[in-house]
Amino acid sequence: MADVRKAMTIGSNHVALEVENFDEVAELLSTFLHCELRIEFEKMALIDLSDQFIALQLGGPWHGH
Repeated sequence: MADVRKAMTIGSNHVALEVENFDEVAELLSTFLHCELRIEFEKMALIDLSDQFIALQLGGPWHGH
């Protein structure tokens, strides 16, 4: 497999996503960003993203709220 360079973020702030599966989102994001799942709680997880993080919150389908 060829060595693929991944994007890095700089200066991101307050990124939060409601998701149905932490591992699937972490895997998806890691395909194009240099990031990894840092810590997982019962209903929340954090993904390291350069010098910041993305907060993931477990939730169901989006209901327009």
